[in-house]
Amino acid sequence: MTTTQSGSAGPAAADPRGVLERQWFFWLLGTFVITHAGSQLIRPMVSYRALGIGVAPGDLGWLAAAFSLFPLLLALQIGRWVDRHGEIRFLLAGNVLMVAAAFALALAPSMAALLAEFAALGLGHLTTVVAIQGLVARGSTEAAYDRRFAQLALSASFGQLVGPAIGGYFAGGGSEQEVTNALLAGAVLCTVGLPLVGILR
Repeated sequence: MTTTQSGSAGPAAADPRGVLERQWFFWLLGTFVITHAGSQLIRPMVSYRALGIGVAPGDLGWLAAAFSLFPLLLALQIGRWVDRHGEIRFLLAGNVLMVAAAFALALAPSMAALLAEFAALGLGHLTTVVAIQGLVARGSTEAAYDRRFAQLALSASFGQLVGPAIGGYFAGGGSEQEVTNALLAGAVLCTVGLPLVGILR
């Protein structure tokens, strides 16, 4: 295993061009599926959580928008940080933030808490996605570039498909406890991504 540009071990092959080995690329795809499945499971459940604690239906739009707040404000800056400091540390940081925010959302007692924690989930998701895209861009040959990004998009779509379905299974009849169970399931799903990031280190 070689060393990344930031000086830490990473998923590059011995090839001096840093071409990703096939096994590492598949680990990245798995992380990408889990990242999207977890976030897309949680996003619709947050609205049910809000209604369950008495948030007015008219305020749900603000809550839904909170997920995109940090991506709107920080996407370019995070991209620069990832380029400067290396992808792996941001991949780990993004996953940890997603896990923490997901568990906090399951226990959120107020609209203010939901807003803050949902915004944090969006930031963790953004950071993870940018880091994975950076790894694929840096570690792919020109011949594999288009194919790998197409596979990355396909894995994201798969995660977005299965995540809400899993959430619906756990939410069941929509009681407050069932919604909490669905949010906890999303948090556990996000946690599954952490060992995969450890493998990529």
